[in-house]
Amino acid sequence: AARDYRRATQLEPGQSALFGLLAEALAGAGEMDDAIEAAEKALAMARARGDDFLAAQYMDQVRQYRDKTYP
Repeated sequence: AARDYRRATQLEPGQSALFGLLAEALAGAGEMDDAIEAAEKALAMARARGDDFLAAQYMDQVRQYRDKTYP
């Protein structure tokens, strides 16, 4: 799945949701450093759009990956 989401982010680099999904796929594969990087990109995009709700979700995602509390 991560490979597909990586490709999708290359095709649609402005879609924060794709980076969020990529982060989930990477975390599920145990690639936490890459998961954090993808989630941080999603967070930055949400903040740039002024989407506080989505930014909060991505911030939680980043926090879980950093704290290694991802399910």
